[in-house]
Amino acid sequence: SVLLDLLRGGSALAVLIGHAGQLGFLGRDWPLDDTFQHAGVVIFFVMSGLLVHQSAGRDGMTLTAFARARMVRVLPVAAFALIFGVGVYHFLLWYRPEATLEVDPIAADPATILAAAVFLSERAGFLEPVLNPPYWSLCYEVWFYILYGLALFTRGNLRIAAMLCAASLAGVDILLLLPTWSIGVWVGAQGSKVRIGRPRLCVAGAVAGFAMVSWSGVPHVLLFLIRRIDPDLGTLRFSNYCVTDTVAALWVAIGLIALRSTRFDPSRLRHVGRWAAGISFTLYLTHWPLLSGMATFVPPSWHLCRALLAIVGPITFARSARHRCHDGGTNAAIPERSGQCVR
Repeated sequence: SVLLDLLRGGSALAVLIGHAGQLGFLGRDWPLDDTFQHAGVVIFFVMSGLLVHQSAGRDGMTLTAFARARMVRVLPVAAFALIFGVGVYHFLLWYRPEATLEVDPIAADPATILAAAVFLSERAGFLEPVLNPPYWSLCYEVWFYILYGLALFTRGNLRIAAMLCAASLAGVDILLLLPTWSIGVWVGAQGSKVRIGRPRLCVAGAVAGFAMVSWSGVPHVLLFLIRRIDPDLGTLRFSNYCVTDTVAALWVAIGLIALRSTRFDPSRLRHVGRWAAGISFTLYLTHWPLLSGMATFVPPSWHLCRALLAIVGPITFARSARHRCHDGGTNAAIPERSGQCVR
């Protein structure tokens, strides 16, 4: 729907803004922390589960067809993002070596890139691909797809064995956020059966609840308490906020269900929504290398110029590159997945 397109595009923009602020493009006193952009990923996960459920429910869908559809959707953008990140890294290393001192050189090694190419870079002990921390959520989603496809299209002992094998390969970190994605699947399967009496009030409540859970400091407080109990439980990288992420995903689900019952007609925004959703995936996976390059070439004293470039530059690049990445928008044969961050 148009509202889903707008939500996806808006979430991608929020991730971009959050990272631009994190990297110092929006002033020294950027007031938001990592939970701002991480909340955008939670929204993406819920929408991804919803849309993948719709895709899997098509007539004649099989495990092979499902896997092919997911690969066609993901692989071109993943390959482009990895190659682009490595290319920007080596260019910056050549142009100004000190610009990349904070990047572990091992992150650009063939072994690290290969692990990312097969979506294993989020397992414990692996490094994220160079200049692309946001790639983490794509690895999560691919394993969500695999687990969901096996659960839906296999039977009996084969299903049990295949899912155990996939879960073992995915790792604990990814499994901890599986409920967040699965909530989107539930919305796709059962959301239409839920009746909302006061949908607008419910939407407002869902927005407030999501903001409270995500941005009130609760994730950091809970993480602090968990680390007091067991320090090892606080080293789950992007799954550190798994408890509050699940609650936030429930609020997103409530909001999506309530939106179906509102009388708001967003048809006038159809073209804007389609355009925003169409670039969201590419924008999400290419903005970090671009921001890294801008940080090297644009002087810190150019405050306004840096801020404008940090927002307009990645959007313009995503618009021009999305066709090369097959980021085809809502008219694509395969429903859009969420585009996604560093938290």
